[in-house]
Amino acid sequence: MLNLNDLKVKHGQLLNEAKTLITGKNVTSEHRSQFDKIVASADEIQQDINRLEQVAKFEAESRSTSKPPRSQPGEQQEATPERVENEKRAFSQWFKTGHVSEENRSYLRSSETRDLGAGAVTGSITGGAFMVPVSMYPSIIQAKKSYGAILASLDTLVTDHGNPLRLSLSNDTGNGLTVIGEAVAASETDPILTGVTSSCDFVTTGVVKVSLSLISQSGFDLEAFLTQNLYQRYYRGLSQLVTNGSTSGNVASFTASATAGVTTENPISIQYSELTSLFGALDASFVETSSFYMTSSTRAYLMSLTASASGLPVLQPDANGNPFSSIFGRPIVISQFSDQIAATKTPILFGSGVDSYLVREAGGLSVSVMREAFLPQGELGVIGFGLVGGVSKNAGVSPLVALKMATS
Repeated sequence: MLNLNDLKVKHGQLLNEAKTLITGKNVTSEHRSQFDKIVASADEIQQDINRLEQVAKFEAESRSTSKPPRSQPGEQQEATPERVENEKRAFSQWFKTGHVSEENRSYLRSSETRDLGAGAVTGSITGGAFMVPVSMYPSIIQAKKSYGAILASLDTLVTDHGNPLRLSLSNDTGNGLTVIGEAVAASETDPILTGVTSSCDFVTTGVVKVSLSLISQSGFDLEAFLTQNLYQRYYRGLSQLVTNGSTSGNVASFTASATAGVTTENPISIQYSELTSLFGALDASFVETSSFYMTSSTRAYLMSLTASASGLPVLQPDANGNPFSSIFGRPIVISQFSDQIAATKTPILFGSGVDSYLVREAGGLSVSVMREAFLPQGELGVIGFGLVGGVSKNAGVSPLVALKMATS
């Protein structure tokens, strides 16, 4: 499962996409069906957000547990073996997790009978540091690096198998009406029917080995921590495969699926007129569900770009008021594995993600624990694997156009 921040970002993107579908002109039954599907997905994500917020609230309350009060000086307690064992368990829990349960707290209240340092002590106590336990911060601090939100903007199909899957494509956009004379037979005018086959690649997150000693002594939930990391590897890797394609070709490149829209005049800079030309290169039927795809560094470059006539910045707030999030009213989707601004590269794509590309997952990510393989070394392994694929849905009129940098 994604972390809380990623889920909130994905939830907002889905709601924006649903709003775009239902508030546009000429809303069709297909648009309504897509709207219902997107809202249902957003509701599921909201439920996950609520669950994670409850967990975060519980963890915050656990970390804020106050220090157990001391007993009255001079209070006598019988040091039975059972009490000694309870005191050890309470101290061990505090030492590992930083908090003490209500049951164990009662043992600590009654066990401490005097203040340290009481009595006739002169001078400073040497070696006192050995009497202070080393505590631990209650959560693992993890490095963060964005891999974008491209997957949330594309069409996704989850199947229960990785067998080849056929997609049928039809293009009837070149046909219309023909005027004929009386008693003249109409000619045959068929739509252009084609197809594409979706196949899957077997992918893995790699093995993470953990010592059995660490598992038995750790104050953290290592299983949950490792599972979260493997899911992040999965979606990070899938984002990269979808953007650039796999070596086998079973995951087609989203970037390569775009048709030529505009080529810049300069190999290292982008002009305002080139962005307007890119917008115009996309067929109007795809504009209402379209987005601009680029890296965060390309977006930062466009922050300094202004409109030629008005002098206003190109980047505008989105429907929710978030700054630097849209161009010409269409949202920006961060795709961190896309090209940077450089000669012959394709740093910006513009089009409808749901109409241009299908991401296929065969059951999603499976996480397994390998116990026997590393048992002689006193370790166990955790591995994630899955079957993924991706194909272009271009049926003849491209739903995705590219801005390509000049050669020189």
